[in-house]
Amino acid sequence: MTVRDTLVALSPTEFRLLAALVAASGDLVRRRDLVRVGWPEGTQVSDNTLDQYLTRLRRKLREVGSTLTIGTARGIGHRLS
Repeated sequence: MTVRDTLVALSPTEFRLLAALVAASGDLVRRRDLVRVGWPEGTQVSDNTLDQYLTRLRRKLREVGSTLTIGTARGIGHRLS
């Protein structure tokens, strides 16, 4: 991914999570839907694992000065704004 001409290295999972948030166009994406797109079917993913990936993604976006933010609706899901 490129932000302001700066290449941002994302893991495949980070990329899939970000793509799902972008595709939702600012709408809320439920946590279970993020897990579904982020990991292969049948993979056991804890809430903490999803949170860790989103934290890393937020940090990477912030480090390159992106205006994109990942908001949280506690216990429900996340949205990109």
